[in-house]
Amino acid sequence: MDGGRGSGAARKRVLAAAGGLFGERGYRGVALGDVAEALGMRKPSLYHHAPGGKEQLYAEVMEGLLERHRARMEEAISEAGPGLGEELKAAARSLLSERPRVSLEGMVLRDMPAISEERSRRLMDVAFRCLHGPLLAALRAARDRGEIFLPDPSLISGTILSLVGGAQISAYAAGGQNDRDGAAAADALIDVLLDGLRPREPGTPAGEEGPREKGAS
Repeated sequence: MDGGRGSGAARKRVLAAAGGLFGERGYRGVALGDVAEALGMRKPSLYHHAPGGKEQLYAEVMEGLLERHRARMEEAISEAGPGLGEELKAAARSLLSERPRVSLEGMVLRDMPAISEERSRRLMDVAFRCLHGPLLAALRAARDRGEIFLPDPSLISGTILSLVGGAQISAYAAGGQNDRDGAAAADALIDVLLDGLRPREPGTPAGEEGPREKGAS
């Protein structure tokens, strides 16, 4: 932790407690006193670990979570079955299984306006590299293999991240109880993204047009 003076184990405890609270409530919804209470320490003692206060703590927590998301997503993609579809589904399952989970939309709309411009820019750079980066690499590799047409890589990677978040919400709204339900919804949405919504003749492989589609415009 930049500027912190506590031991490694103590810093990890502080980051873990703060990460859970920030993930649940967002930046504005957490006070340093809440973190101190969760740790069973007095608030002044927390400044020993985070001299820069809540904003420093939030930034370091989020950077750590984002880097963990990146590493696990890259690992999931590398171990996935062949083809972009399997890689994207593996990435989605990795994101859905993370605790606490980073919501890019929540960061942008809820948290970034509440922190300094300098830290906001840095966090957004880290978020793009960690959340978009693994997806962009998979998308570009698939394009180079001739598997997909990729007009705007960043737009597509952002769409995938939005689909993953939406899949979790849709699954719970439909009565889903766990990440497995969210993953199933994400799988279905990724299939739609790659194959489209237009009907295909029975037996037509994904990605190929049936006779009814060829005349459509």
